[in-house]
Amino acid sequence: MKKIQWEAYVKIFNNRFILKGLMVAIGIPFGVLIIAITILSGGDIMGTAAKYALFLIFILFIMTYIMIMLIYRGKYAPGFIVDDKGITNYTQNNQGKKNKVINSILIISGLYGGNINNYCFNNDINQC
Repeated sequence: MKKIQWEAYVKIFNNRFILKGLMVAIGIPFGVLIIAITILSGGDIMGTAAKYALFLIFILFIMTYIMIMLIYRGKYAPGFIVDDKGITNYTQNNQGKKNKVINSILIISGLYGGNINNYCFNNDINQC
């Protein structure tokens, strides 16, 4: 079989397959969280601290959308190879480099920020 290879750019927020995956991976967990916050607040979101939690979730979604649009220009860059071994999907070099930089920044900021829960539980709780 002859090797066939191609690369494409797919808009993240316009592709129904990507949106379906996002709904499963992000929509269901955050949907359950939003429903739990609403139920635990007794339905009175504005009269309790639940409004702050829901506001932070909303801000998280907005900031994530803005970052994806700025860094990736709203596009995913897959590449495909079809040969005797099967079908291989890979990330194009340009987007792969961006991913490595962003992942490195996130790891370093996570290491720098540390985990406040481990500090509080392993040390005197009055210092937290």
